[in-house]
Amino acid sequence: MKTSLSLFLALGLFATTLDAKPASKTVSRTVTYKSGGEDVSAYLAMPEAKGKYPAVIMIHEWWGLNDWVKQMADALAAEGYVVLAVDLYRGKVTTSPQDAQALMNGTPKDRVATDLKSAYAYLETLEEAKGQKVGSVGWCMGGSYSLLAARELGEKISASVICYGRVSQDKAELSSVKASVLGIFGGKDRGIPVEGVQAFEKELKAAGRDVELKIYENAGHAFMNPNNKAGYIEADAKDAWARTLAFFKKTLKG
Repeated sequence: MKTSLSLFLALGLFATTLDAKPASKTVSRTVTYKSGGEDVSAYLAMPEAKGKYPAVIMIHEWWGLNDWVKQMADALAAEGYVVLAVDLYRGKVTTSPQDAQALMNGTPKDRVATDLKSAYAYLETLEEAKGQKVGSVGWCMGGSYSLLAARELGEKISASVICYGRVSQDKAELSSVKASVLGIFGGKDRGIPVEGVQAFEKELKAAGRDVELKIYENAGHAFMNPNNKAGYIEADAKDAWARTLAFFKKTLKG
C-alpha cells in the first residue's frame, strides 16, 4: 500500500476547491476480486485516516487503466472518498488510437456490466465503504459506462458523472437510472452532438431524475485530460473537476 498526495494536487491542476479544507493524504493499492468467475484487478485509493467514506466507481477512457486515471483516483480520494478505478481491459494499456479502438471494441458490454456490478460488490466488502453511498464517474468510453453502471445497479448508484461519454435517449434504457446525473460535455465534440446530449437530459428530467448538464462551448472531446495535447483546456478542466466535486459532495455526502 502506498501513501501519496495526488500528483494533480501537487501540480495545482485542481486548485479550484470547494472550501479551505486541505486535501487529505491518501493510501492506494492494487486489489483483486472476482467478476463473472474471473479474477480481476483494480486500483483502490482512499483517505489515509481511518473512517467511513462514500465510494466511487471510476471508469477509464479507451486507453485503459493508465497513470492519469490512477492520479484522478488519488485526487478524488483526497477529497474524502473510497475510489475503485476498475480495469476493464485486464491489464492492457495503450497510447495508440488504433489499439485503443480495438481494445474498446473487443471488450464485451455484458462483461463490462458484470465488472461494474462486481466492483460495487467489492466496495461493499470494505469496512471503510460498506453501507455508504456509491457513485460512478468516467471519461469518454468510461463516461458511457458510468451511465451503464447507473442503469445496471439502479438504486445502488446514488450519483453518476458522465464526462463526454455517449449517452442514450431511449426511455426504456433510461428507466432503470435512479441516480442523480451530472453530464459534462464539449460543445465542439464531433463524436457526441449537443442535440443528443440535450435529448438525454430531457428524457431524464421527464422521468423525474435529478440531472445537471454542463456544455463547454469551445471544448472538444477529452478536454479534461492533459495528455490530450491538442484538445486539453485547463480552465474548463478545472471547472469541470470543481463541478464534479461539488456534485459528489451534494449527492454522496449530503
